[in-house]
Amino acid sequence: MSNPPYLTADEMAALMPETAREPAMALDGGADGLDFYRLLTGRYQAALRPGGWLVLEIGWQQADAVLALGAQYGWQNASCRRDYSGNDRAILLQKPPVLG
Repeated sequence: MSNPPYLTADEMAALMPETAREPAMALDGGADGLDFYRLLTGRYQAALRPGGWLVLEIGWQQADAVLALGAQYGWQNASCRRDYSGNDRAILLQKPPVLG
């Protein structure tokens, strides 16, 4: 499970004062907010056993982009879960199981 930094550059520039006190490195996901998702989906399969799951918290507008990254890097059984407010909140990606 990971809650990577996912705010975009525009969101970082418009932070509420109480959020602006947080370390930028905990919030800033790069220009489009997807820097860490590219890294995690592209490299993290090696850390998981076959059939293991990667669960990522996302920003409410990032589901399609993170699901597309998962597909690009060969993750399977991808899905998005919503939070109690109905916003997209977590992506689940499964490492392909060993066949045979």
